[in-house]
Amino acid sequence: MYIVIAGAGVLGSYIAQTMTEEGYGVAIIEQSEAQKVTIARKLDVKIIQGGAVSPSTLEEAEVKRADVVVATTNSDEANIFICFLAKQMGAKRTVARVRSQEYSGYVIMPTDAPTTTRRVFRPKNLGIDLIVNPEIVAADEIRRILSSLYVTPMDEFAEGNIHLTEFKVTKEGVFGKPIKEIAFPKPCSIAAIKRGEEAIIPGDSDTLNQGDRIYLIASKDHMDELGALFAQPTGKAHSAVIIGGGRIGFSIAQKLEEMNVQVKIIEQDERQCWAISQKLKAVVVQGEGSDYELLKEERVESADAFIAATDHAELNILSGLLGKRLGIKHVLTVVDKPEYIPVAEAVGIDIVISPLQLSAGKIARQARLAEVASVSRLASEKMEINEYVVGENAPIIGKPLKKTDLPNGSKLLTYISDNNIRFHQGDNPVKAGDHVIIVCPISTISDTDRLFY
Repeated sequence: MYIVIAGAGVLGSYIAQTMTEEGYGVAIIEQSEAQKVTIARKLDVKIIQGGAVSPSTLEEAEVKRADVVVATTNSDEANIFICFLAKQMGAKRTVARVRSQEYSGYVIMPTDAPTTTRRVFRPKNLGIDLIVNPEIVAADEIRRILSSLYVTPMDEFAEGNIHLTEFKVTKEGVFGKPIKEIAFPKPCSIAAIKRGEEAIIPGDSDTLNQGDRIYLIASKDHMDELGALFAQPTGKAHSAVIIGGGRIGFSIAQKLEEMNVQVKIIEQDERQCWAISQKLKAVVVQGEGSDYELLKEERVESADAFIAATDHAELNILSGLLGKRLGIKHVLTVVDKPEYIPVAEAVGIDIVISPLQLSAGKIARQARLAEVASVSRLASEKMEINEYVVGENAPIIGKPLKKTDLPNGSKLLTYISDNNIRFHQGDNPVKAGDHVIIVCPISTISDTDRLFY
């Protein structure tokens, strides 16, 4: 697989690193000489210096043979145009990072039909297969987390019928027990265990310790019952305090208001406070989110959730710690520097949200659309869960899954055949069109892919 990335900023560089770790060919187009040198030191990729809005530069990057072109420059308009050019030149799929909500949300009412609306921006018409807005992706994730019975990260597979949910093990009944001895009330599989900095794909004989974070995969209808084995249900959030009213904080507030959560935003910039107050129902307070006395004065400890969502990872971690000190039940921080994520988790932040990682996951799925229906990275990006759609000529066809030699460290979680979901079984021969959900270390993804297409 060959991927061209236009723009080697934070997101573009991260995607390039992710794809090279998985064994794919990557080319980066970057205008800045300094950034080109930085990338060359870190990654073994082809680098073309120049503007990606130039057809000749795109031709030099060989976009005509690209499986996917990802446009992540600082300009929305440039990203849209790059995708248009790349598709015209032969790229199979294109992804544009577009941050302005004007492009995704602006509609007009035709004069001849005033009761209808028409969306102005249609990505497909411009050759764009996927629009990624990191702020919206993160806001959607936070909305999903806070609307759950267990306030915890989750992901979806099998068109939403199977959920992957992270639980922190706090109930004594499972401490020290081998997984095979745990009396699960419903079919499920533990995809991974994160224990401090260590992440493992467990076997049946592995045990759970207090404080472990486990990634459980099961039917969406069974997850609440299964979760009760490991943690105490907390209920859905009804109120939230958001630190930072910028692009991401505003997006989060919008999503939460849609689910009738009472929102208070603390924002330092006076003009931004006024702009927010004109658009949202939220209570808006001008002030610094790391001001402990202000947080106490605003009684933020009474909120169900505290979300630190400024543009600065360091400030978000500090604000999150203050939220913990005030005793707020659920503290979420937005961190877009990958190296800071373990730090935030180590100091006790409940949930760390990375728009960078969430966006990269969406782009990775688009890049591998022929082979996978869903992709989820977990345990600090050390492993990946893939939902494969078995191809017509896949080597695995006709073989029972339990007799298939998966790459070292990989594990079958579940598979779906003839609309039946099966856990811990693999007796039936695999057919084309079956869905197989596998967890595997990042280093073995390309080897695992070859089994299914």
